[in-house]
Amino acid sequence: MVIKRLNSVLTRRILKFFEQQAKSDPEKYLKFYNEYSAFLKQGICSDLKWKTEIAGLMRMESSKTNPEQMTSLDEYVDRMHEKQRNIYYLCIPNRSFAENSPYFEAFKKKGVEVRSDLKTDIKA
Repeated sequence: MVIKRLNSVLTRRILKFFEQQAKSDPEKYLKFYNEYSAFLKQGICSDLKWKTEIAGLMRMESSKTNPEQMTSLDEYVDRMHEKQRNIYYLCIPNRSFAENSPYFEAFKKKGVEVRSDLKTDIKA
């Protein structure tokens, strides 16, 4: 029981720390994110208790940002159309593939932003 409680408290504090770092020093956080994003991606898939907090830490490219500029989920949601209810995402090896994808074409015509995870070389 004590171990479970300790696990929960430490996880909450670490995630809160990362969230604060992402807001206070985005450049430093991006360096961290680029190094450890594989673990965050694994965590969001395997730890249902903390998935919402981890989702806030994720950074990805977007069709509305410059190449290699990362955006957060909150920033994406802020830019969504009023009637848009879904988040659209492509997992693709590079931005050129994403921009030329037939899947992306339909979203582009409607002016819908699409996030993309271009990191396929996960190191663990």
